[in-house]
Amino acid sequence: MTIKLLLLRGAPLLIRPLAIALEGMLVPGQNIMVLAIPVAMLALTLSSIPVHLSYYQSTGGTEPAKAREYASGLTIVITSTFLLLAMILTFLDGQMGSLLVSATCMVFLIEKFSDESSRMLEFRKAFRSWFLVQLMRSGWMIVPVGLYLCGADYGVAFLVSAVVVAAVSALVFVNVTGVMFEVGRSGLDIIRRRLIFLAASFLPASYRQIPRIMITRLFPDYAHVYLATAQLAQAAALLFNVRFQIPYRKAIARKTILVQRLRHKVMMRILAVPAIVAPLWLAGGLFVLPHEMPDAGLAALLLPLLIADAVTFAVLAAHMDYLQWMRKEARLLRTYVLNGALMAILLLLLRLLVTGAHVSIFVIIPPFVLLGVTWVLTIDRVNFSSPYSRPRLDRNGTYTPPLR
Repeated sequence: MTIKLLLLRGAPLLIRPLAIALEGMLVPGQNIMVLAIPVAMLALTLSSIPVHLSYYQSTGGTEPAKAREYASGLTIVITSTFLLLAMILTFLDGQMGSLLVSATCMVFLIEKFSDESSRMLEFRKAFRSWFLVQLMRSGWMIVPVGLYLCGADYGVAFLVSAVVVAAVSALVFVNVTGVMFEVGRSGLDIIRRRLIFLAASFLPASYRQIPRIMITRLFPDYAHVYLATAQLAQAAALLFNVRFQIPYRKAIARKTILVQRLRHKVMMRILAVPAIVAPLWLAGGLFVLPHEMPDAGLAALLLPLLIADAVTFAVLAAHMDYLQWMRKEARLLRTYVLNGALMAILLLLLRLLVTGAHVSIFVIIPPFVLLGVTWVLTIDRVNFSSPYSRPRLDRNGTYTPPLR
């Protein structure tokens, strides 16, 4: 089952780096993918308020009231995020024209609908259907490149393809989840109750997407090589998720503390690898000059660091997932504030470094890897290690909240 699942998960993983590489090689002077994808993925996290939790925890996900709550909350979240993204890109980002803004918004819709459909299919363990959704999610990006080679304008081809796939993704979402788009008071109520969990999605995703946005803006000549290699490095995160996360979604949702305790030691051992790799690459990055290297050499040098980055993100996302299932909203604030403060400090230091000197691409990535490691240790310390914050699980699996 694990090998089959790995194959189903692994095949779509190769498509997106392939599409990015094809754009870099076959469409001269165009950076639509490397500019649109990181921004759309960051917007995806802004829409990641977990309005689905009650619906998934209901009996078989079939309770009509929970379904309406989920549908209404999701409709409000998607609509508001779409409008916010369009306004920010139009008025605050001078590097994006109207076509690129529209394409980025469509990529966001594709990612959001595909993400919701994939979550439900994972929850049901319908991995073949999940595979097809992922093929569509990434495979469509090759189509605009093919249309360009046939003589079409690349920007227009990308936008039209994105609009069509966004519409298809919405239909797939409705078919998979069984809910229709609607707006109601229940949606506003569930957003209000779950809003604190936005940090659980935004913090790890900002850890992933902010360096990608920085690098595509600071080092446009290396953008395609870097982003394609980063997507390829997700194979490491795939191995982690197939082994520790995907087959146990229901167990994580219902016996979160037990799963965390069983996985804790092995996750800390895994995290030791990026904790060693990142400082080594940071030190070496002070002496490496990427502009003197061929693309293949740069990709080979980036790959170990980006694998460490992917593994860190996988462990971090798993711990954030534990928090959203097991803790009450008010008790998450300290964890999120600490991690947000660490992110702010790192961004300030990098801003001073970038404005004060010419920096290498290898100086940007390792600090984020170390930040992710620190975040995981902070989550563990605040939520699992302290004698006053350690949850208790009796022999019947009953969860007792931490002492205050």
